[in-house]
Amino acid sequence: MFGLIDCNNFYVSCERLFRPDLLRRPVAVLSNNDGCVVARSNEVKALGVPMGAPFFKVRDLLRAHRAAVFSSNYTLYGDLSGRVMRELGQEASAVEVYSIDEAFIRLDHSDPSRSVQDGFRLRGAINQRVGVPVSVGLAPTKTLAKVANRVAKRTDGMHVLSDPASIQGALERLETGDVWGIGRRYSAMLAAHGIHTAADFVRLPEGWVQQKMTRVGVVTHRELRGVPCRDLELRPPPRRSMVYSRSFKRPVSDRASLREAIATFAAGVSHRLRRHQLHASWLRVFLIPPRNADAPSRSSGGGLDHPTADAREMIGHAWRLLDKIHTPDFRCGKAGVMAVELSSNQSVQQTLFSTPSNPKVMAVLDDLNRRFGRGTVRLAAQGTNKKAGWRMRQRARSPRYTTRWNELCHVDVDQVYRASTDPFVQSLLQGTE
Repeated sequence: MFGLIDCNNFYVSCERLFRPDLLRRPVAVLSNNDGCVVARSNEVKALGVPMGAPFFKVRDLLRAHRAAVFSSNYTLYGDLSGRVMRELGQEASAVEVYSIDEAFIRLDHSDPSRSVQDGFRLRGAINQRVGVPVSVGLAPTKTLAKVANRVAKRTDGMHVLSDPASIQGALERLETGDVWGIGRRYSAMLAAHGIHTAADFVRLPEGWVQQKMTRVGVVTHRELRGVPCRDLELRPPPRRSMVYSRSFKRPVSDRASLREAIATFAAGVSHRLRRHQLHASWLRVFLIPPRNADAPSRSSGGGLDHPTADAREMIGHAWRLLDKIHTPDFRCGKAGVMAVELSSNQSVQQTLFSTPSNPKVMAVLDDLNRRFGRGTVRLAAQGTNKKAGWRMRQRARSPRYTTRWNELCHVDVDQVYRASTDPFVQSLLQGTE
């Protein structure tokens, strides 16, 4: 039996976790530079605000309904996601982390009654120990677990698809475009053949699916029929590349600002490489103009002297690539650094004339930032002006409650006691005990 655990309105739930006064208020979370709505509470969805709506178009509507609007707080979301996944690791026999707010699990039995108990136990454990609400869908295959989770979100947060009748009923109500593994192009093709629901798709001959949708379609077809074809991926596939990029809050053209930005992005890529115990042999720097600009993007790539994850070496190389493509007249709306040709740091092949930097320097830097907060120690090349035009706009970011000492949640104990209705507490306040 497979399960899909999905955090409900994850970014919104993270914000509400430390702000119980927002539990019934509309809450929206914005994308980088506060551009678009990327997370909505059920109250915001009821207002008709679509996912990805530009904030300036819905600002007045949200303000009229006293909605709380937050900038993205990825540090907080990432930490709470890690806590959810660790709890799942203690409760389930195997866990596949699918995204920041989703994970597949495998149960060692197929008993429907036990599955229901396991599902409610998982929900209760995560809610009690982390505080983030989740929906649980259980089924004989991963694809059906996705279907079950969709049903769970519309009911009591827990649903099991185990018998043919319940599976058939769920597939009859599910459009093909909402099936995991059927993209927009295949959905349009199926609709042209009169196939609109998952139940219609399941009734197709497998040979027809093989001809029209190749092997991926066949796997989805079999999984919807209850035949397991996708197992848990307990080890993520090897990474082929890493990208660190960002849109600027306003166009940037001066060389000094772009050098700071590229240095920060190269340092970010190097940190991710070290975290995954990888080295890069090739870097690419790219500059993208603003959306309304009539100009092509620019990029330049080149091999490093030797495989490395040292921020100092990567920044120097990235700057040389930037100098090849930057001109004073180019207005940049987005920039980034991509690392490719990745290899494990356990199997790095050095050249005869390579002189790698001392890895202890980066190890100390990572340790300090891990202990005292990301960005506490960084290279001078990254700049110190936090209000620079290329830095991300986060006007409404909530505190990073779980990772920064100076942003811990404050509780007014006196006010809590005064609001208590417990007779013993009231007697203490009145000095009668």
